[in-house]
Amino acid sequence: HKTMLMQWMCTELEVYLLFNAAVSSKSNPVEYLFEKLKRVFRGRTSKKKMENVGRTMHEECLKLTGRDAVHAFDSAMYWMKKAIAMKNFWIE
Repeated sequence: HKTMLMQWMCTELEVYLLFNAAVSSKSNPVEYLFEKLKRVFRGRTSKKKMENVGRTMHEECLKLTGRDAVHAFDSAMYWMKKAIAMKNFWIE
């Protein structure tokens, strides 16, 4: 998305590109859900690399609710607003 052609087209269409920093996971809603899953893996009794990974992920994903999605979105919006407020966040 950072090619000259894309930047020219966005300028012509008066579109402002907002790039999410690769290390800015707090502004990505799915990261909240990943964190919930990682907590379960950290607390497992067996630390063998692949033991019950698929089953554990399936069981934990079934526990996710609409409330989790709302929290993930609200959290991402909070961090995105903070990022937008930063002067050097915008591409000139």
